Parts: sequence; structure tokens; C-alpha cells
Amino acid sequence: MGGDDTADFFSFLKFCGQHKNHHWQPQSLYVPKRLDFLGRLENFTSDFAKVQSVALEFGLIEKRSQALHLNANASVTEHYSKYYGAKERELVEELYEVDLRRFDYGFETASEH
Repeated sequence: MGGDDTADFFSFLKFCGQHKNHHWQPQSLYVPKRLDFLGRLENFTSDFAKVQSVALEFGLIEKRSQALHLNANASVTEHYSKYYGAKERELVEELYEVDLRRFDYGFETASEH
């Protein structure tokens, strides 16, 4: 990306838009159109419990197990969108428009902070 092998986030986003790669392509390309359930990383523990309940009900597992999710940043409560400047936000909204809409993600407005 750059001569010194470092880049800021905006440069990385521009690179992603110019170089298609499965690592940063929209997730909607890989997720089936029709789903009964879509878990979210930010709800990992409760979503994992929902999946286990269904698996128990259908005999896919014999007992519940503990979710191996430890949140090392438990004290961090900022919404992810607070970490984006205006130009990064605009580019993310352009690159991931379908994902943001389909998976109900978005950027908070100043009044929501």
C-alpha cells in the first residue's frame, strides 16, 4: 500500500475498494439470503445460547457448553461508529452499503452520543 508498509485506516479503506479480496468483501456475498437466525459478535454469549437451545431441541448436542468468549475490553462502551471520522464513515458506507442495510448496522448521529 505504501513505501513504508504502513497506512492509516482511510488509506486501507481506499485500498479495499480498489482491490477485491475475500478478507474485506461485503459479508452479504457469503451469507444466504434467507436465514432463520443470524448471530452477532456483539451479542456472542446470548446468541450462542440461542443456537445451543435449538441444537439441544433437535438432538444435535447432548448438553450445553460454556461460550469461550472473554471480552478483554469489557470496560469499553463506545459505539464502534465513534472511531470513524467523516471521510472513513463515508467510504465504509459506500463499500459496505448492502451489509449495513441488510444486517441493520449503521453509524450513530451526534445526537445519539
